[in-house]
Amino acid sequence: MDTSRSYVKMCRKAQVLQRSWIPEEKDWWHVGARDAFEQIKKIAGNGIEKWTGGEKYYYIPQDIVLYGIVWLPRADQLKKMSGYICEGKKLNKTINSKISEFCSACEIEENLSEEKMWLIYYMAKNFNKIWVEGRWIKQKNMSNIL
Repeated sequence: MDTSRSYVKMCRKAQVLQRSWIPEEKDWWHVGARDAFEQIKKIAGNGIEKWTGGEKYYYIPQDIVLYGIVWLPRADQLKKMSGYICEGKKLNKTINSKISEFCSACEIEENLSEEKMWLIYYMAKNFNKIWVEGRWIKQKNMSNIL
């Protein structure tokens, strides 16, 4: 799981991604108020969903802005959201290398984590956006990627 500052920034700025998040057990988040990276779990209680990743409890979505919570999707979640169901099957190596080539063509940093690579692909494929100089930039025609 990528917990680098650059991945947190990419996820934070992918607002469309953050708004679509429906928390599930074992999701990862970064809590900015505590600068903590945690895998979350659901706590049942009196009809109100609480989530924890450690010592503190949070209510989602109310506490997202208050505590600076950023969902950090795992590579398997991004693959699924991109249309590549990968339960029990390995992805074709060609797909991974095409996505890697796409990232290189966009002049995105070398040695990308699998999460960053799939986030970049997801944002390009679904929202015509690429990561440039610390922000997501809308492009005119990205329909020809993969």
